[in-house]
Amino acid sequence: MQQLKQQLEEELATVTWNSLTDHAKRDGIIIIDSALNLIEAGIAIATDNSSLVQGWIEKKLITKPS
Repeated sequence: MQQLKQQLEEELATVTWNSLTDHAKRDGIIIIDSALNLIEAGIAIATDNSSLVQGWIEKKLITKPS
């Protein structure tokens, strides 16, 4: 788990919309509310912690762009 956290921290970056267009075309973008820690949310998603992620979805803390 620590290795995954380190990897996500290293890969975290601010990018332009142009960098995300391929992901948007395949519906591969999700929005993480600022109330959540982005790294912790990434770990929960990557490790299939479905109960935690589902709770965030129900609270609209994880959404799809509209």
